[in-house]
Amino acid sequence: MTRRPGSAMLHLRAPLVVLDPERVARDAAVAFRDGRVIAAGPARAVARRVGVPARDAGDVVLAPGLANAHAHLELSALRGRLQPTRDLAGWIRAQIELLRGWSRDDFVRSYRLGVRLALAAGTTAVGDVCRRRFLVREAMRNPFRTVHHLEVIEPDASTNAVAAAIDELSRAIAAAERRGRPARMRLGLAPHAPYTVSGALYRILCRRQSPGPVQTHLAESRAERRLLRDGGGPLAALLRKTGRPLPFAEPPGVSPVAWLDRIGALRPPLVAVHANFLARSDVERLARRRVPVVFCPRSHAFFRHPPHPAKALLRAGVAVALGTDSLASNDALDVRAEMREAVARHGLSPRDAWRMATVHGAAALGLARGGGRLRPGAPADAIALSRPGGTGDRDLLERLMDPGVRIERIWVAGSCITLPGGRS
Repeated sequence: MTRRPGSAMLHLRAPLVVLDPERVARDAAVAFRDGRVIAAGPARAVARRVGVPARDAGDVVLAPGLANAHAHLELSALRGRLQPTRDLAGWIRAQIELLRGWSRDDFVRSYRLGVRLALAAGTTAVGDVCRRRFLVREAMRNPFRTVHHLEVIEPDASTNAVAAAIDELSRAIAAAERRGRPARMRLGLAPHAPYTVSGALYRILCRRQSPGPVQTHLAESRAERRLLRDGGGPLAALLRKTGRPLPFAEPPGVSPVAWLDRIGALRPPLVAVHANFLARSDVERLARRRVPVVFCPRSHAFFRHPPHPAKALLRAGVAVALGTDSLASNDALDVRAEMREAVARHGLSPRDAWRMATVHGAAALGLARGGGRLRPGAPADAIALSRPGGTGDRDLLERLMDPGVRIERIWVAGSCITLPGGRS
């Protein structure tokens, strides 16, 4: 998985180039320089612009790189160890038991497995949520762009507990910066969920503490809604069993989205992960506060949830990205598999799915303006896919999602990355 630095200019020509989810160009080209796209479009126009001969990319389709906006790479070795269920609390208990005997080396191997799987699937950017601080060293080696979210669990709302959590995060951030964080990596924060993080800590993390995006699991399950409504249910029982307090003195009596809004945490840089159970008022709040959502379709299916409100969110103007979640509730770190699931089971169009996997994914990860597109000024992140059968452009986006279409090459910041198995 080595990075092959590009020259000052990389000019690629291909039969088809997906410039963005709205535009496909035939006999087209894209040119990269200094980590940015400097030209993209019809091959002749790009050649006139850059003045450098094009390199034939082969019989492939060039497209923007794929963003996996929510993953837990450290849990990748749990693939196949847990069975589909509707019981989130039971799944959490089972996961805790499986991880109890893991060593530091086990987590490192698990993380590296996740990196290989994500890269092979054409991922050029990942929003990873990680609880083990020592894995920041692994994140610094990632060949793709990484937002490394430091996860925190602290339901105790006391002043001392909140101060201790902030101090620990501050030290972790400072340690990462001292190690020489590469440009393709950003740090973020991840207050776990409304049932494991106090309102006081949420307010600080979302309003003034984070060095980058803040991801939180929000409105993920009926049990979460129940806990905030009346303080009961399976998540309350799980907290009692693990010796943790409820994150509030009295149940707020509102939805998780409404609670974060009430305490002033529902605002950028917050990103709401899952958002499976939303009332119409929740959708309106997310849109009004300009909070992106990450939908994880195959994890959604693992927990046998009802249809996701992704269409309603998109209609309301919410940027909905795609994520895989962890391999504790999925069997692949493959964004195109998530796209297929979103289209097949949630009524989204292939164009919606591509927008979620590229443009909205870049927005959820706080990437540079223009991310998720091949246009001048955008980050030079791209993939080459084997050219699918068929002749028309009308259904090209759908055909590119087919599992038989291979990821041939990827570029991150204009550098070609060697894929697992030696392909580059």
